[in-house]
Amino acid sequence: EQVKFQSDDATLTAEKAVIDRISGEGLLEGNILLYTKEGTMSTQRAKVKLREGIAYGDGEIVLQDKSHTVEGKGWQLQVKPLRVIIKNAKVTAQ
Repeated sequence: EQVKFQSDDATLTAEKAVIDRISGEGLLEGNILLYTKEGTMSTQRAKVKLREGIAYGDGEIVLQDKSHTVEGKGWQLQVKPLRVIIKNAKVTAQ
C-alpha cells in the first residue's frame, strides 16, 4: 500500500499495487499519478508491465501539461519515449 516507483524520467504513485516480481507485471489501484517532465497523468486503476515501461486501462484518465488537459476513457501509456493513446479523448486548452 502507498507505493512509489521511480526512474530517471518518471515517478509513479498509487494507493495499492500487486506486482509479480518475476514478470514485472501487475495491477495498480487508487489515485494513480504519473509525473514526468512533460506533465502528469492520473487514473484510478491500471495494469502495468514495468520492465517494458507500459501502463494501460479501460477506465478514465486525465493528462495535463503546461497548456492542455486531455480526458478520456480507455488508454495505453508508454514511458520511454513518452507516448499515450487515449480512446474517446476530449482536449481542453488552458
